[in-house]
Amino acid sequence: DEIRLLPYGGTTYTGGNLDVTGTVTADTSLNIEGTYQAPLARFNSTSGFARIALQENGTARKYMQSLNGSDGVKFMDGDGTTQRMRIADNGDISFYEDTGTTAKLFWDASAESLGIGTTSPSTYAGLTLQQSSNTSSKGLAIVDSTAAQSVKLWVDGTNSYLSSGNTGADPLVLNLGGGKVGIGAAPTHPLQVQAADGTLALFTNAS
Repeated sequence: DEIRLLPYGGTTYTGGNLDVTGTVTADTSLNIEGTYQAPLARFNSTSGFARIALQENGTARKYMQSLNGSDGVKFMDGDGTTQRMRIADNGDISFYEDTGTTAKLFWDASAESLGIGTTSPSTYAGLTLQQSSNTSSKGLAIVDSTAAQSVKLWVDGTNSYLSSGNTGADPLVLNLGGGKVGIGAAPTHPLQVQAADGTLALFTNAS
């Protein structure tokens, strides 16, 4: 008896060796055992990247592939092109959006920084969120245990906004680099308060 490994669905045995020491007892289709720190399996491509396919009834579902010249690896959909995750040889990790073309969650290993919507998080802070648009729904939100109320933080090209509530209305506005603060309005003065009723401020003595 012999075991033949036929690459790419071929029908010709092109050489190579399979060594078995001892008695093979397997309760699965393929059972590999080895000693501590010894490679249990090695997949070697003699030209270009190496790729492992996960299939169901002949249909490709996922691929794991080397990065062709570096020590990284990436994971793709069954089409073989749509990326889902990439681990670079320097430890950077990228998670991709639905089309698999742009990394939207990125871990910068050397800077120890996490970016959401950006691949340059270390430029700003340890945790960086880049909005896809300058609206309250695309910023950062912290919600209560029932998700009924939230605090939202977002920016545009002029101001930073902090709002308590789910609508983003009547926020606290900080003018970027201008030293101005607005409550309920974008400020044009050092302090600007805007309210729907006639009471703009109330000062009381607690004693």
